[in-house]
Amino acid sequence: MYIEADEELVELSGTIGSYNNCTVITSLCFSTNKKSCSFGWESGTKFSLPVKDINTKFVGFHGKYGGYLDSIGAILEPK
Repeated sequence: MYIEADEELVELSGTIGSYNNCTVITSLCFSTNKKSCSFGWESGTKFSLPVKDINTKFVGFHGKYGGYLDSIGAILEPK
């Protein structure tokens, strides 16, 4: 997903479900103030990490991969 100069990432969301007897992230959605982009299939429990504080921004992501995406986290900092 390409982000324009006047856009900012405002939410990371998705679903956590079962696949091949493992609990994994089954879908991810990155949302900006203008558009969103989804990956995977929505199956399981929904999660959401919105940036509600206008003085905070996403600066990075980290996660765990063991054949499937097992976890994902966000790094936030003040604007």
